Amino acid sequence: SHSPRVQLQAAMALRNLSLLKDADVAIVDQGALEPLIAMLYSSDEAVQEASALALRNLSVHDKNKARVARHGAIPALVSLLGSLSVGVQEQAIVVMRNLSLDPENEVRIVEEGALPAIVNLL
Repeated sequence: SHSPRVQLQAAMALRNLSLLKDADVAIVDQGALEPLIAMLYSSDEAVQEASALALRNLSVHDKNKARVARHGAIPALVSLLGSLSVGVQEQAIVVMRNLSLDPENEVRIVEEGALPAIVNLL
């Protein structure tokens, strides 16, 4: 949907559903990563925060960590670390924390220039 209100509700529903056992992998298998990552670029902070929160939950599962990064989430998350919204920053950094638990993602996070943005949050 192109409606920020509808996108917000969809992201919140996925966030809730991702807490069910094995639903986090199923949600990714159903193709949710691409739209959720695209929503990180929304001009609506509530949509940014809700999509980052859904990605936070999805990125807890080991199988999803590399998938989230491979779908291009890191540049969007780096951008959100500079948001004026503390809620957006918080959700973005938690996703980055989850992704950094994967050795391949550690390298990707550094290569994609995330370190200055992370250090800037200290």
